[in-house]
Amino acid sequence: LPTIQGLFQLFRTLDLPYLEFNPLTEVNGKVYLLDAVARVDTSAAFRQQHAWGTIEIPEGFGTTLTEEEKRIQMMDDKSGSSLKFVLLNPQGRIWTMVAGGGASIIYADAITAHTDPKELANYGEWSGNPTTDEMEAYTDEILSLIERNDQEQALIIGGGIANFTDVKQTFAGIIKALRKHEKSLKNLKIFVRRAGPRDKEGLKALQEACDEMKIPCVTHGAELPMTDIVTMALDALSLTQK
Repeated sequence: LPTIQGLFQLFRTLDLPYLEFNPLTEVNGKVYLLDAVARVDTSAAFRQQHAWGTIEIPEGFGTTLTEEEKRIQMMDDKSGSSLKFVLLNPQGRIWTMVAGGGASIIYADAITAHTDPKELANYGEWSGNPTTDEMEAYTDEILSLIERNDQEQALIIGGGIANFTDVKQTFAGIIKALRKHEKSLKNLKIFVRRAGPRDKEGLKALQEACDEMKIPCVTHGAELPMTDIVTMALDALSLTQK
């Protein structure tokens, strides 16, 4: 029983979704664990830095991360918020920064349902009320990829209605990043659908900043159905497939 209790405590303390010992044996009343396998939850890395130490967690089979993906992954590991990014096609013309895991899948599905899937440049998801600085750094990495593509492109900043994520605070970080890349975003159009705490202030600030930088931008709140912004973006780039 003490062995089982100790293993269960280890399982919980280290945020392990899976822990197996096989085989094990008993000699003179003592239990010996002969082999083990454990699965770690990378979402818990930010609070397990001391316990896990410098353990290197391999990527999925056949996956090679870009430098931008590595830096965003490091941000995600150190943050209590969620900052996810996967580069799908650097030559794609539709980029996404979507608040919420469920919403991010809905947006990706809506895009690929109405245009060539190759046009979806990335999967991007953020949530958990990231700070202004975190959103600036996250957006900065995505814009650095966008500016390398000289085609006309669209960035969809989407999401549902947030419960506690501060829209004004997170959009302040996006605005800071846009200002850093202002001169190299002449081929970019931005389409926004977001709602939640301080959404009116955040949407207004983003719209005014984009107008000042002469970056075409359309902003909407909860009055617009969530995925309608996808249709607007695809139509603007003449990418909609009937």
